[in-house]
Amino acid sequence: MKRILIVLASCYCAQAAAQSNGLPPVNVHQVNIAIGQAGAFNAYSIAGAEQLANRRLTCVPNSCQSTLPVKWLLFDGNRLNEALVNLKWQTANEINNSGFEVERSLGNSSHFEKIAFVPAHAGSTVIRNYYLDDVNDYSGVSYYRLKQIDIDGRYTYSLMVAVKGYPRNTDLTLYPNPVQDMLHLSFEMPVNASAIVTVYDVSGRPVLQQKMQFKKGINVKHIAVAALIPGVYLVKLEAANHAVHSARFIKQP
Repeated sequence: MKRILIVLASCYCAQAAAQSNGLPPVNVHQVNIAIGQAGAFNAYSIAGAEQLANRRLTCVPNSCQSTLPVKWLLFDGNRLNEALVNLKWQTANEINNSGFEVERSLGNSSHFEKIAFVPAHAGSTVIRNYYLDDVNDYSGVSYYRLKQIDIDGRYTYSLMVAVKGYPRNTDLTLYPNPVQDMLHLSFEMPVNASAIVTVYDVSGRPVLQQKMQFKKGINVKHIAVAALIPGVYLVKLEAANHAVHSARFIKQP
């Protein structure tokens, strides 16, 4: 008899699963269930197992069962800096896997939105590593999860990971926002000092940098952004005392 790995969505109902898929009846008295890795179940000595092996079962009432399309080994997230979060995950034995939708929820774990799609390594039977950098300067906790999608459209979710925010000063103001040509930067400096102002694109790459002189009090500076391609950008102001201030803007065509 072959060893079969079965995921139970609600309850174990071997007879219903076999009948719904046109397979021989399962002798439930010969089934031994043991909890395996990642909450899966290992079923042994099932009558008709030769035909059940390597076959994906469909859902029947009270019995949603399926062979695992992906074996999850790792999913982790780390904040690299004020504006960038690095996500990494590791899989093995990918079967009929189309890819992964990366979803994020800011401040809570209930309102997820898709931020990216990462294609799978088709038909991979070895350990695979995936990476994604997310431009995220949210000061609170960010939650991430992966939606693994099969080539037939079915999907499963990974566990969630939480990434701490990056406390930042909010006294840097950008306007107009969105902007087309000239971006105005308003900042209150506690003393006369210089500062480095850097503009980053969504990949975290610096596209503009300028050293500016600030007087004590409220200052308004100007940054020409007409040459930038449309998209979301991050402005970071690093003062002489190494305090970092940041704000985002949207460049329009």
